[in-house]
Amino acid sequence: QKGPSVVILSDARSWLNRHLPPLLRTLLERGHRVCWSSDAKTVPSADLCFLLSWGRIVDATFRARFRHVLVVHASDVPRGRGWSPLTWRILEGAKETVVSLLEAEDPVDSGVIYRQERVEFSGNELLPELQNILGESTVRLCSEAIAAVAEGRLAARPQEGDPTWYRRRKPEDSRLDPERSLG
Repeated sequence: QKGPSVVILSDARSWLNRHLPPLLRTLLERGHRVCWSSDAKTVPSADLCFLLSWGRIVDATFRARFRHVLVVHASDVPRGRGWSPLTWRILEGAKETVVSLLEAEDPVDSGVIYRQERVEFSGNELLPELQNILGESTVRLCSEAIAAVAEGRLAARPQEGDPTWYRRRKPEDSRLDPERSLG
């Protein structure tokens, strides 16, 4: 084995899954032991566990099986913790967001930050375009973190500032008002 062992957990029907095979292929080619699953109960212990587009909270017992359990979150934490941050940012009129790679901790989205990158959008992207932007950023952040762990240089910094939270979106949050302009 040439590098850290890696587990990736993603929801079985997640849009992000189409972005993961190239990352997995690269890791396997570099000699990493890799497991990709949508079932947290069946994954082996490993150096790194990535929770990517994962809609469930993992407890401390699960996290103890890994050296690091990492989450990609599309906000500049501690601002924008919680659910669907990119969607909420777009609804706020933002043309950019920060994508953060952080340690999974209690409470949700409160862990130390390992990597961040700013992504921009024009404001008229359709959902598949936004997913591509976020998917590419996710793969970059994960790749960088895996390389940093392999080289012993993964550095963390604490979150600073007062947290803000986004609530979980419900179907009624996506309903359009036919009386309102789209522009």
